[in-house]
Amino acid sequence: MTDFSALIAKIGKAYAEIAKLEHAAQQGDPDPFLTIQINSIRRMAEQLESEWQNQAHEEFQEVCFYRVVADRAKKYSVAPVFRSISTFQSLFSQVFDALVHEPKERARISLEVENQTDLKLAYTYPGSFGFALYADSDASLFEDKFRQTAAVVADIMKTEDEFHVRDIASIHGQAVVKRIYDWSRANFESDFGVDLKWHGIVSDPIKTYSSPALFGNLVDIIEGTVDKSVASLEVVGILLGMDTQTRRFRFHAQPSGDDFAGLTDRDFDLSKDWTLNHRYKAKIRATTESRYATLESKVSYELLSLEEYSRG
Repeated sequence: MTDFSALIAKIGKAYAEIAKLEHAAQQGDPDPFLTIQINSIRRMAEQLESEWQNQAHEEFQEVCFYRVVADRAKKYSVAPVFRSISTFQSLFSQVFDALVHEPKERARISLEVENQTDLKLAYTYPGSFGFALYADSDASLFEDKFRQTAAVVADIMKTEDEFHVRDIASIHGQAVVKRIYDWSRANFESDFGVDLKWHGIVSDPIKTYSSPALFGNLVDIIEGTVDKSVASLEVVGILLGMDTQTRRFRFHAQPSGDDFAGLTDRDFDLSKDWTLNHRYKAKIRATTESRYATLESKVSYELLSLEEYSRG
């Protein structure tokens, strides 16, 4: 049996030769001999690929074919192609982490999970721009180590609305949604589609294709998905600012030292002569918006009322 690394080298050389011959064919007049050569080497490459996949299975390695699909006239630049595959790696690791450990609200991956989910590059192949990847597995009798992870990624690409995004966040954590957004945006901005095929050791293959339009739809949906929560606060402190024209206020709570700045509620009485640097009891509405696309939270404040305060 050919050594695993040697097989990878042979496949790489075969596809490199195909690319060279195809380039030569495009530069000159049609040449039947070149076509025969290309077809012959392609058959050899496919045979080597089949042998490589079989050997990968025997060595408990799951295989992923990740193909970046672009307009035929488009030339591939390093940065966008790298972003496409690196953001996919991050999504894959985050989903695995959520399934094996627990869903997370922040997109952080431990070194242990990074090592477990590391997708290694075997070779690249033509047909747009393809990457043959593999990951060390420990398949059971009935299911591969990464079967469920690949299935979740495939399901994610069927997302059509905000409700599905919220379901993903509820089941797998907001960190997974953030990774989906990063991957989708990387491909949409480069006008890439992605053809994904996952081959386990004991399970049936998982195949999915995502078009640039689908990635763009995902970007729009996730950017528009916001969680909002409202809380009513009662704080004692000093009124530092009150602008009756812009309806803006600033209040410094004591003894906590928290500062609150924002707009007054539309029912707040601005006709009264409020005294600056004076102690009041304030009722404030705090509205928190959490955006799924960035995992950032923004808090805005509205002043509902002020009352004279004495220590009594």
